[in-house]
Amino acid sequence: MMLRSSIKLGAVVGLSTYLPLRDQDPVSEANRGTPVLMCHGDRDQVVAFEFGRSSEAVLRKLGVSTEFNTYSGMGHSACQAELKDFKEFVSNHLK
Repeated sequence: MMLRSSIKLGAVVGLSTYLPLRDQDPVSEANRGTPVLMCHGDRDQVVAFEFGRSSEAVLRKLGVSTEFNTYSGMGHSACQAELKDFKEFVSNHLK
């Protein structure tokens, strides 16, 4: 995940994703304060919704400012609401 980067990032967006190496420290010191948006459909047939939720919990436990948005009925794809949320998040955090 990008949060492991030693370079300070402005923000991170994860769409239908999870932390594959969550047992290792998933966040570098440089990115402890980096805001994160995670978006996930509750009907994702590729990356289980529960994997996304548990990844959010790991990040929150580490003190990462994480927003998790759920899209009802959405599979492993995108929808207008997700794209709108993505745009707003990037606009608010990357000026």
